[in-house]
Amino acid sequence: MGETSVEPASDVDQDPNALPGDESSIGSSTSDRDVRESTSDRNERESTSNRDERDGAETPFAPSRVSDSPSDSPNHSLGESGVEFPGDEQRNPFTSPLESGMAGQPSLNPYLPSQMAAEPVATVGVLQVVPRSVEEVFSATLAIFGARWGVLLGAFVLVLTASFAVYFVPMFVLAAIADAGGDMFGYIGLAIWVPLMVIAGCYVSVGLARNAIAVARNSPAPLSELFPPLGIVVRFLIGVVILSAVVGILAGLFAGLISLANSVGGGGVSIAVAAIGVIGGGILAMLGYWFLWGWWFVVSDGKAGAIESLKVAWAITRHNKMTSALMILIATVLSMAGASFCYVGLLATQPLTNLMFAVAYLLMTNQTLSDPRFMNPQPYPTQPVEPAT
Repeated sequence: MGETSVEPASDVDQDPNALPGDESSIGSSTSDRDVRESTSDRNERESTSNRDERDGAETPFAPSRVSDSPSDSPNHSLGESGVEFPGDEQRNPFTSPLESGMAGQPSLNPYLPSQMAAEPVATVGVLQVVPRSVEEVFSATLAIFGARWGVLLGAFVLVLTASFAVYFVPMFVLAAIADAGGDMFGYIGLAIWVPLMVIAGCYVSVGLARNAIAVARNSPAPLSELFPPLGIVVRFLIGVVILSAVVGILAGLFAGLISLANSVGGGGVSIAVAAIGVIGGGILAMLGYWFLWGWWFVVSDGKAGAIESLKVAWAITRHNKMTSALMILIATVLSMAGASFCYVGLLATQPLTNLMFAVAYLLMTNQTLSDPRFMNPQPYPTQPVEPAT
């Protein structure tokens, strides 16, 4: 008969206190280990079950854990009816900084000056000059004009009405005085009327610029900006006097050249010099309009004084040469189109032109504006109310 060999139990199954050959001790150790493993497995299954029950229970306004929908983000939550509620960060767009918009992606803040980040290229006073494209300027202008054209049109009609009363009525009165009392009274009245008209023109110009800026920013009560502070009007008037002095000096030099040419070469030479002067004066006027268009809005916005605003305007065009040139071209085309309809079309084209330059000023100085394309207010659902018991 063959002998049956019994292999010794492993070290794990043996009791360290058992004597060699004691099989009962080996069985007892194995049984104890099985009991411990069974208890551990049962505790682990109970723990997993409790965790699954906690995860599966949905509470009102708790973020979803199983859905890949936008509700998984910390900015959303779900109510009992399954309606999605935006979080505080989405509910208030001002919680995200203005600089948070990445290039090429829309920012959460609708008041960001532009959806494309732009680094300042110059700083004059409190304003930072940045380069902008004509597409940015004109697309934002059209969007704002389409949403708020009524305010711009109303302001322009009010200014036209007031201008008629301020400019033309005194002119008729002065003409009647001159006819009744002689030319001397007419000259005296004219000497008084002209400075007043210059001041009134500055007041109206500042008001229109501030109204366009307010519409671009979507500020409350933009029509009230037609009545600007007198301090800003004085700054504007000082700038007008400075520019008028420069123009007067150039005109005086031009008149002197014509007189000199007439005395030296006769009428033919003087006519040639006059023609060259007219052409040169037109070119200088266009260059002045090109480089200083922003001055009107900088000083009207109260961001700089009379002299500093000229520096800001120069920096704006210097870093936006092509955009400024195309804007002037667009403004010229709009004015011609408005005038072609018996000047009635100016009721639409002139407010649009003013708004375009206001939007360009805000964008090119890195200020905020309210672009309706990035402001889509949606009605937020209210928090579900528990039924009364």
